[in-house]
Amino acid sequence: MTIELLEQRLEALTVEVPDAGRITARVLGPRPPSHARRWPRVALSVVAALVLMALVAYFAPSASTVVARVPLAGDALGARDRVTFVGDSATSNGYTITLVAAYADATRTVLNLHISPAALLLLDLSMTDQFGRTYTPNGSVTNFQAGESTVEFGPLGWPDSLTGARITIDISQIEAGIENTDLQPIKGSWTLHANIGVDEGTSLALPAPATLGRARLTFTSIVYTPESIAIDLDVAGVSMDDLQIWLPDEQNPKGSPVFSLDVVDAGGNSIVGSTSENQDWFFPVHVHLLGNRSGAGRYEIIASYRGERVTRTIVIP
Repeated sequence: MTIELLEQRLEALTVEVPDAGRITARVLGPRPPSHARRWPRVALSVVAALVLMALVAYFAPSASTVVARVPLAGDALGARDRVTFVGDSATSNGYTITLVAAYADATRTVLNLHISPAALLLLDLSMTDQFGRTYTPNGSVTNFQAGESTVEFGPLGWPDSLTGARITIDISQIEAGIENTDLQPIKGSWTLHANIGVDEGTSLALPAPATLGRARLTFTSIVYTPESIAIDLDVAGVSMDDLQIWLPDEQNPKGSPVFSLDVVDAGGNSIVGSTSENQDWFFPVHVHLLGNRSGAGRYEIIASYRGERVTRTIVIP
């Protein structure tokens, strides 16, 4: 076939030209939904979101709970206006125990409880957080007549300071009697719950070590929070029994401790709430002091041992 004949046949060939408007309408028009493929993805996304929200609400209660800070039982808890009101109650064996308020920071956790009818709350209780950790009380102060008790625990573990804490209090026994006499144990099962915020702590630079006779004092930690100061130090060269000796003197015939540790604010007022000592075998005696801070400023740490005295200064901004 010659080139001329091929050209003639191509010119005679009929080709249908597509309608541009129809093609545009088809391309830009909406596609019918594919329900079989899309709904499973949407359902899985909703389930995952609900699971995530549940986990956050449980392990980070502060994310879903507005912490109400009220000036309730502030003096008892040593936290003034940073106490969290709770109000959760449980009744067992005719007695109702109410968790009135709570406070927690990087140095301690303090609970204020009320028993009705009035009874004595001992240390037959435990506290757990949302991570399953159990805490035992360090001590308590009770007003038997009013049925009021303030119980102190150690600080909550990490990451409660970031997430907030969902605490559960379990109480197994109280003491009750007539007019404060003939107290008898009352068995029961009281479970209380609370969501509380945890104030973070800030570490300070450590003061220089100090020597008092045979005792060598080395500061290991000083942490302050909006409401408290926690001081830890090791005392080497002496035993815990030696530090706990009391000797009589002219001003105090009943005796004074041979070792004492105090912290005073700028006004000369002692802020010490509690002091504890412990020793493991031949290691130095470890001393933990917890105080209620009175604001920013200078604080004096005063240590004395068998008539000798030394002072160290810390400044809280």
